[in-house]
Amino acid sequence: MFSKLCRVYARICFGACELALTAMLLIVVYEVISRYVFGSPTQYSLEITEYLLVSIGILPLAVILNQGRHVNVDALVVRLSETNQAKLKILCRLLTVIFALVVVYFGTEMSLSAFITDSRSSSLLAFPLGMAYAIIPVGFLSLALSAFDEAIQTVKSMNTEGAQHE
Repeated sequence: MFSKLCRVYARICFGACELALTAMLLIVVYEVISRYVFGSPTQYSLEITEYLLVSIGILPLAVILNQGRHVNVDALVVRLSETNQAKLKILCRLLTVIFALVVVYFGTEMSLSAFITDSRSSSLLAFPLGMAYAIIPVGFLSLALSAFDEAIQTVKSMNTEGAQHE
């Protein structure tokens, strides 16, 4: 059940990332057309695309982890036994959970502070920064949950393999 919830939450974040990418594409196309065809550039497109770009980097973290596509330096790891590789994977996933939860904590604190004080960007758009900052804890919570789930699944597979060898 926990694994399924983690996958659903990661998929929702990934879907939001896909929407952000699509929105960014449409905004940039609109800006290019309005700037070079009509000679009337917009004031807000750069700022919005910057926020969307950040969300594209943060929201899919869990899906990337689940697919094993984060950068790995495994020159030494591949020389370890399968048991030690699994133990190292558990350790790495637990360290990822700790790191991600620290980011969730401070990202939530920053986002709530921006919402409470109604902080806005200094541009003409005056975008509410609480919304922009909220992407951070959402994406990193997904990463923390997925990393924890992977650690649990690795422990289960080690226990299953250990029971089969006995």
